[in-house]
Amino acid sequence: MKMILKITCVLAALCVVSCKSDCDACQNQVCPDVEPQVQKCPAPEKLSWDQVSDEDREKLRNSLIAEIKSEMREAWIKEFEADQAKLAEAKAAEEAAKKIPTAKPAKLPPTQKIERDPGGMKILRQVFTTQIVRRLPQDDREAFSVSDATVNCFVEIMSASEEERMITIRFTHSTGLTQSYTLPVGQSPAWRTWSKLNLTRAMTGTWLCEVFNEEGTLLASRAFVVVE
Repeated sequence: MKMILKITCVLAALCVVSCKSDCDACQNQVCPDVEPQVQKCPAPEKLSWDQVSDEDREKLRNSLIAEIKSEMREAWIKEFEADQAKLAEAKAAEEAAKKIPTAKPAKLPPTQKIERDPGGMKILRQVFTTQIVRRLPQDDREAFSVSDATVNCFVEIMSASEEERMITIRFTHSTGLTQSYTLPVGQSPAWRTWSKLNLTRAMTGTWLCEVFNEEGTLLASRAFVVVE
């Protein structure tokens, strides 16, 4: 479409001839030297393609070639930049994958777990993840880096009680630092809830995450590690 408009404009420019009136200069198709009774210049005549001189044809040809080269160059640059962006994105993803820590948590004293408390509450699974989408964890890891920013402890719970119950998720660092979160649990064969631990450089090391019921009875526990 751009090329058609270009050709049309060039042809229009080539097909105009000068005014046939006696005045030397004609602006806006009005002869400036005529007395108040202004006399309009005759409409310019148009030339057919056969009447266009070889010189003007060569100018048109060169103009079109330059336009085609310019558009081809712009298209090539855009394609090249898109390919470079894809390569950069793939490289960034590869570098990010390399940064995922592979260290395992240090061995911690074994913690006793129970399958079900007297009220019928049971932890079906306990997952550590950096992201939860539509109430589901996107991965399950035991090692994190400070650059991950957060660790989510996701738990899925079976609760038979018609009354709302409560659980406490407690994060304990190997230095003794603790963070606790109390969350409600409704009647469900698979109630989903989670708590988040925000990471800083001072929080590297081994962590133990435990889940308790209202009476402080341990329902589940699992360890993970945070590295720089």
